[in-house]
Amino acid sequence: SYSGQNVVSEAAIPATAAANSWVMYAEQSANVSTGVAIVNPNSVDMTLSLLLSDGRQTTLLVPAMGQHAAFVSELFGAYQGSFLGTLTVQSSSPVAVLALRGTTNAEGQFIIASIPLNSSTPTIGGTKVFPSVVDGGGYNSEMILVNSASTASTGSIQFSFPVATDLGTGSTFSFNVPAGGMWKMQTTGASAALTSGYASLIMASGSPMPNATAIVRLSANGDLVSETAVPAQSPVTNSTMFGSFETSTRTGIALANPTSQDIQVTLSAFDAKGNGVATATTVTVPAASQSSKFLDELVGGLPSGFEGSVSIAAAAPVYAISIRGTTNSQGGFLMSTQPMVDLSQMQSGTQYFPHVVGGGLYQTEFLLMNSGASLPALSLFGTDGKPMALSLLQ
Repeated sequence: SYSGQNVVSEAAIPATAAANSWVMYAEQSANVSTGVAIVNPNSVDMTLSLLLSDGRQTTLLVPAMGQHAAFVSELFGAYQGSFLGTLTVQSSSPVAVLALRGTTNAEGQFIIASIPLNSSTPTIGGTKVFPSVVDGGGYNSEMILVNSASTASTGSIQFSFPVATDLGTGSTFSFNVPAGGMWKMQTTGASAALTSGYASLIMASGSPMPNATAIVRLSANGDLVSETAVPAQSPVTNSTMFGSFETSTRTGIALANPTSQDIQVTLSAFDAKGNGVATATTVTVPAASQSSKFLDELVGGLPSGFEGSVSIAAAAPVYAISIRGTTNSQGGFLMSTQPMVDLSQMQSGTQYFPHVVGGGLYQTEFLLMNSGASLPALSLFGTDGKPMALSLLQ
């Protein structure tokens, strides 16, 4: 989104499959609003059931092949006051859903971040990792857990460094998220020095894994500049990501290794046609540590103006996340988390971008990556389900 000619916020919206049930974090306060976009890819109108964790509920009609986007406060007609909890969307036929968190800063700028949400049965037990959490130097991190299971979710979050939070100071924090509920904590960001690391989400035996997100926030003089949602990740050995190295846009990657052994990771860059553009680089991620750098700092010879993909091949499982950084005309650093594609779990079938905007103060950029032999096709539809004419620049 723009303020005049200056970009003030951007959020990466991953394509998603359709499902019958979705559970997400939702918040409404003086300066924070959760927005929801719902796509009905079916040939008939769908009436959806919407339920807040405080018991409020309503229905929503979405036309065949249509879309509806609104803030949570707009979806519930009698909505008053603040809210912090979960929203469940249920449909008799699969729909695709997107959740966005919007925060209004002191300058009146609306800062957006996409929020991961859950549409599948939670796994039981196990560990996931937030590959990048930061605190101090203008940054802080807010951890949000959503439990879509019918039983409580218990475990602990273990930071790789001691940190001051609203729940006290330490490196390990226990949580107990009730069925259908949420839990959150945030670091204070009080230190003048920046500390970067990772955090492990470790479940108690037999406990359902919550949908877990870290909101990484950058502020200047107490005013929010940018924030992005970093989902807790499963381990990968072979994956790929989008990459940029341009005048105002650079892609960074965070690699976390919570094990007791060093792990070597090889990064290879490819242009939009799949041709290699630099010599593959191998980096070592030390045991119980994290590496967070821009691609041009890791891949030697990466050409200026690079736009393409980067493959990651690890000698043992690591946890990875990609964050795109854009520097605007006022020097503000805007962050947006981009998906890592696990090549061992390729998606198939139709995927949806539940929200596309163009014109006014908004612009949408599509990033498509093909790791298979078939060619993807992109079709655009308006809120009424009819084909939408939108000029695309390549």
